[in-house]
Order: sequence, then structure tokens, then C-alpha cells
Amino acid sequence: MIKNLIKIELKLKLMSKFSIHDLLLQLFPKSNKEDWAVKASQELKGKNPFETLGWKTKDGLEFFPYYDADDVKSAEYVKNYELPPTINPNGGSRAWQSLPRISVSDCKIANGLALRYLVQGVDGLFFDLRNLKSVDVNTLLEGIDWPYCNLSFLVSPATSIVTPLAELIQRKDYDPKLLTGSLFWENTPDDIMTKLQVLPRGLKFHALGIYIESSSPVLEISEALTKAALLMDMLTDQGIDKEIALRSICLSFAIEADFLVGIAKLKAIRILWYQFALAFGIKTYVPSDVQIHARSERWIDERLQPHSNMLNGTTASLSAILGGCDTITIMAEDENNVMMSRIALNVSNIFREEAHLNKVADPVAGAYALDAMVDKIAQAAWKAFQLKMKSS
Repeated sequence: MIKNLIKIELKLKLMSKFSIHDLLLQLFPKSNKEDWAVKASQELKGKNPFETLGWKTKDGLEFFPYYDADDVKSAEYVKNYELPPTINPNGGSRAWQSLPRISVSDCKIANGLALRYLVQGVDGLFFDLRNLKSVDVNTLLEGIDWPYCNLSFLVSPATSIVTPLAELIQRKDYDPKLLTGSLFWENTPDDIMTKLQVLPRGLKFHALGIYIESSSPVLEISEALTKAALLMDMLTDQGIDKEIALRSICLSFAIEADFLVGIAKLKAIRILWYQFALAFGIKTYVPSDVQIHARSERWIDERLQPHSNMLNGTTASLSAILGGCDTITIMAEDENNVMMSRIALNVSNIFREEAHLNKVADPVAGAYALDAMVDKIAQAAWKAFQLKMKSS
């Protein structure tokens, strides 16, 4: 036994002379882009891998199958915008909230669906009220204790919702500081401030939500910035403090199954939104302050049925979470189907409870390809935004 211990000790001493990095380099020698291109060309039967495997976004931005440190020298600034750990004692370093969508045509039926979702453990609710002109808030939110969940709403300019919400807050004697959620406007009405004046002060609720329809990364980001700039100008002209106005704005984007583009799009908007805040002279604003709602919208492909929407929702929501969304809505193929709704809800639960995506603040930080994509999308979107503002 003693001899064996001596041998083990000697072996350990000998091993300590070698760095683990040296051993790894012996087993896995360094390679570079040229080495990869040679091997890839062989696999592609002599074709150029950068031409064959390269791809473009809907905006025409070109990306390549391989990136290294030399490709992101001009994108070093992206490192300064890595996602910080979220301040959430229950959510982990990367917290997000799951908000299933409820399309409301009957407030009583919608309330029953909302209560069912809450019993199933969702973090909040996303009510689509665009088909209603008047909303019976008391019926819609019956049995729902707002301070304990996120309540978000999507409305049209014709939807009467603000005054009923203000009356509900007063009647329930809610502390405004405990109420979270967002009010997304399909189109922002010109009399927005007149509508919002009835809401109590100190409300954490984001009442100036900008809802962006799905198109392409550059168009979506530039549209969001343009709408926000026009809204900020209108509000400040009415005497609203610019920081209060900016902190009342939140954004909602659709995320499709284009995995890397979805991640890069959300990271790019945070960078540009921070620049947007600086342009308005708001120096206390940080990139993580902007609240981003991501939507995985219903998608059907007959070739992949009955699982096409589940596959799309899984890919899109993973992209949204890694990209840094604060809230997410994963739409079921049929929200009135109990099983389909449960499948959509489980996507977020699995990512949080089983894949443990909430344990790391920014899992994709430092990825060369993503840094390059974020930079290119951000540069193109900012130019598109500037052109829109010049023409408006």
C-alpha cells in the first residue's frame, strides 16, 4: 500500500510539470480559417465553402459559415453590451417571464382561460384586445391578483382600456409600484398622453409599448427606433420629462425560427436603444433597462405536422431567451386546445427548469459569429433609421 502511494505521488509530481493547455494542444493542435476552408472544400467536392455555405438575411446582409478573431476586430464594442445578471431573486442570472397570449372576444371566456394558465404556473398573461372597443376589465381580471403576475395588453387606438385599468387599480387599492406589465399599442394614438393621464403615478407598468410586426431584422429595428423617436418628440413637446417618457416605452418583436438572426436582432436593438437614449441626453439609462417582449408566432407547415408549431416555438423561444428578452409569448397552434396550449407553455418551463438557461447571464457572449452578426445588423439598422428620420 505504501509503495503504491509513493508511485501515485511520483506520478502526480511528474504530471505537474506539464500544463493542461500543453496537453490539450498536443491532442488538439491549433487550426485557423485556412485549415478549415481546405477541409470544408474537400467535403464539398472542391466548392468554395464561403460561397456555398454563406447565407443572407431578408435584408440582404451576408454572413459566412466561419468566423475567427480577425473577423470581429471592428466589433470589439459588442463585448461592452453583454447581458448582465438579472436582478431577480427567483429567476436566476438570466430571468425571463412567460406570458401566454389570450385573444379576447368575450371577457368571461378569456378570464377562465387566464385563470387556467395561472394555475399551470405562468408568470403572467398577454391579452390581445384589438378586436374590442370597450373592455370589461372587472370580468376579464376577476380572481387575478395583479401584484403577483405580469399583465400585458395589446390594443388598438380604438380600444378603451386605460380608464378601466385606472379605476380597477383604485378600487383594489393596489400599490402602483407593485404592478408590472405593458400596454402595447398596435398604432400609437395622437392623444396618447390624454389617455394615460388617468393612470396613477409611480406605476412600474410600461404604458407606451411599441408593437412591431414581423418583417426583417433591419426593418423591424429601424421601425421601432423611428416610432420611438417620433413618440419622444411628441411627448417632450407636451412637457413630459424625457427620461420618464423613455422609461415608459417597451418593445415587442416577433422572433422566427432563424436561430442566429433572432439572437443577433435582440442584442442589436439593446445596443441601438442605448445609443438612442444617449442621443436624448439620458445618461442614467443602461442597455438592460429597455424591456423587450419576444413573440413566437403561430407557424404551420404541412410537411412537419402535427409538430411544426412546436418546433418553431422551441427554436424561436430559445433564440429569444439567448438574445436577452425580458418576457416571451409562445403562441399555441390553437390556444383553445388544452393540449396545444400546454405544449406551448412547457417550452419556457423546460428551458428554465431542465435546460437551466436561467443559470448563465449571457451564454452566447464572445461568440465570433454572433458578434459579427450583431455588429452588421446594428450598423445597417441605424443607417435605415437615420434615413427614415430624414424623410419623415
